[in-house]
Amino acid sequence: VVACKFLESLISMLNCLSGR
Repeated sequence: VVACKFLESLISMLNCLSGR
């Protein structure tokens, strides 16, 4: 569960950088 949450956070950050 923790790993999933961490993965979600990582993807969110990547999305933010990619969107910029």
